[in-house]
Amino acid sequence: MNYKKLLNEVAAKTHVDEKDVDSVLESMFERMGVFLDRGDTLAVYSFGIFSMKHKQSKRMYNPKTKTTEVVPAREDLAFHVSPTFKDKCNGKQE
Repeated sequence: MNYKKLLNEVAAKTHVDEKDVDSVLESMFERMGVFLDRGDTLAVYSFGIFSMKHKQSKRMYNPKTKTTEVVPAREDLAFHVSPTFKDKCNGKQE
């Protein structure tokens, strides 16, 4: 499912105009980015937990060029799905 299909599904289910749903979703994703950017953890009940995880720099060997390069340290997005949502996706819960 892409963003447009999600937008249509939510608008149909809630009987709200697509423009309004788009505005809410865009605002929600923007705020999620702000929270995660400043290092906060975002927990959404019955869905999962979003957090930023620090990855150390590491050496990488490139077999094509036969050189060793350093991959710099970076921040990576981590998501841990909640057991409730996992069960819903696996058809164990209605």
